[in-house]
Amino acid sequence: MCESRISHVFGAGAVLLGVLVLVLCCSYESESSRIRDLQIPYVDLSRIDDGTYTGQVEHHGPLYKLAVAVADHVIAGIQVLSCEGDEYDVEALVVLDRVITEQTLCVDAVSGATKSSKLYLIAAYTALAGEELVF
Repeated sequence: MCESRISHVFGAGAVLLGVLVLVLCCSYESESSRIRDLQIPYVDLSRIDDGTYTGQVEHHGPLYKLAVAVADHVIAGIQVLSCEGDEYDVEALVVLDRVITEQTLCVDAVSGATKSSKLYLIAAYTALAGEELVF
């Protein structure tokens, strides 16, 4: 009789654990989709004073942190201060070159590294706009 109760407790625990994992996975995927689909707002560089601005965004642990240098209302450089450092983050670095070349955060993400590209762009936005983006 005691063994029956123990197996019911373990069985119920396994079911609850399975449900929790499913909910967390769905939540993570939903947030990842929102990041990939996020449109980065326009930042008017003519309103940004010379200086180096730091912005960051956290996504499930890893912190994406950038320093964006502005000189004469032009993005002069972007330095990655921290990121997850996986292969997608490395591929997505191209997006920062696009920002400097095109002088806007409204650039195309790197195909195959869309989420990392968007996280870099969100961090750059928080640096220049001084506000966080909700996703």
